[in-house]
Amino acid sequence: MVRSRYEREGIGNNVLGDPRAALTWLVNEVTSLGIVLKQDELITTGTCAVPLEIEPGDHVTADFGALGSISIAVA
Repeated sequence: MVRSRYEREGIGNNVLGDPRAALTWLVNEVTSLGIVLKQDELITTGTCAVPLEIEPGDHVTADFGALGSISIAVA
């Protein structure tokens, strides 16, 4: 069994009420600054969960349910 020091859950509603609202705000903000978003650029709208206090030696796994999971080891 893996021991978890931290565990977080998040929902899209945690990002300005809806990630689409965050994306709309971002597009409007950067456009007003003269920045052009380009096709194929990756845009993140923020985190749905409180960030973890990750330290060297930690192994972190994010589970996105049906979308899959990702794990990293922090050096």
